[in-house]
Amino acid sequence: MNLIQLKHHKRFIKVNLLNYDWQIVDSLESDVFDGSITIDATSDLRRSCNISIVVKDKTFTVGEGERIWLNRYIQIFIGEENPRTKNTVWWNMGIFLINNPQRSFDVETNTLIIDGLDLMSQLTGDRNGYIPDMEMVIPIDSDITKSMQDTITQFGKVKKYALDDIKQKTPEELKFEGGTSVYEIVSKLRDLYYTWQVYFDIDGTFRFNPIPNGEDDSVTFDFTDLSTSLITNVSSSLDLSNVKNAVKVYGRVLDDGSQVEAELKDEDPNSPFYVGGNLGEIWLPLVQDDNIINQDQCDDRCKYELILHSRFNNSISIECIPIPFLDVNQKVRIQDPDGNIDDYLIQTINMPLSFESTMSIECIKVYPEIK
Repeated sequence: MNLIQLKHHKRFIKVNLLNYDWQIVDSLESDVFDGSITIDATSDLRRSCNISIVVKDKTFTVGEGERIWLNRYIQIFIGEENPRTKNTVWWNMGIFLINNPQRSFDVETNTLIIDGLDLMSQLTGDRNGYIPDMEMVIPIDSDITKSMQDTITQFGKVKKYALDDIKQKTPEELKFEGGTSVYEIVSKLRDLYYTWQVYFDIDGTFRFNPIPNGEDDSVTFDFTDLSTSLITNVSSSLDLSNVKNAVKVYGRVLDDGSQVEAELKDEDPNSPFYVGGNLGEIWLPLVQDDNIINQDQCDDRCKYELILHSRFNNSISIECIPIPFLDVNQKVRIQDPDGNIDDYLIQTINMPLSFESTMSIECIKVYPEIK
C-alpha cells in the first residue's frame, strides 16, 4: 500500500516465458517497453494483453524451437522498487498464450509485438480444445460440477482447477457431436444456471463459482483512505435506457403441457430502481428459454436478468495511478463526483505497461443480494 502512494515510482516489467508445464525457460525484463493488460469480469475469456519488445539479437526469432513460439506461455509481472530497501516487489498480472507475433522495423527500432490470449483459448479451439470424433453424452441427473471437472481434465487437459459445488444435476441428457470445443460443453453446463461463472484466474487456475455481488466481501482497496489521492478522473453513470426492475421468465413447454415460470422485482428500498419508488414497475420483455426445464433454473435465470438490468446500470469509472494488485470482482471504496462514498465491484480493468499512462477501472455499485 505504501509503495502505491509514493510520489515518485521506479517500476519494472518482467515477462517470463513458460513451457507447457509452466516452468520458466526464459525471462525478458528490460526488453519490454510498452503494452497493456485488459481484464473483464463479464467475459469468460477474462484476460488479454499485448506487449512490445525491443529486439536485440537473433534469439528473438519467431519459429519452432526458437525463443518465441506457440509452445510458450508468457507470465507478466509488474515490479515496484522500495526506495528504502532497494528491493523490488513483484505483482503477478496473469498467464497468457502467445498469439500473433509481429515484427516491426524502421530506422530507429526493431520491435516484436505479441498478443496474449486468455487461457480459456485452450478450450475454445484457438489452441486445440476439441473433443474427439465421437459423440459425447452427459446423462440426465449427472452432477454438474463433476461433469465440468471431467470435461476440462479429460478433454481440455486442465491441471489446475477449483470448482465450487453447485449442488445441481443436469435436467436432461446433453449430447455433443465430435469436433465440439471443450468450451462449448463447459458453457452449456454453466448456462444451466446463469448466476454462475467460469474463468481462469491470475494464477492460471480454472474456476467455476457463483458470480459475486460483493455484499459480504471485504474492501480490497479504499480510495478514500489515502494520504495521497491516486485518482486523476472519476465519472458516474446511470444508464436508464436499459433499466428494468421487474422480470418474468418462462421455461420450455414440456410433453405433458406444463411449463415452469418465475417472476422477480427489485424490492430493495435502497435501490434507485426500487419498484415502490418513483419509477414504478418497468418490465423486461418476456424471457422464454427452452433450455429451462425445472423451477430452480427458472428462478436462477430470473435473478440473473434482474441483476443484469438493474444493478449493472449504476456504475462508476475512474482513471488512476496504476495499482497492479487490483483484479476484477474485488470490492473498492470510491467517492463519486457528488461527494458520496460507496462500495463498488470492479468489472473491467485496463492496465498500461507504459508507466506514464493511467489505469482505467469500471465498477458497479454494490447492493444487497437479490433474493
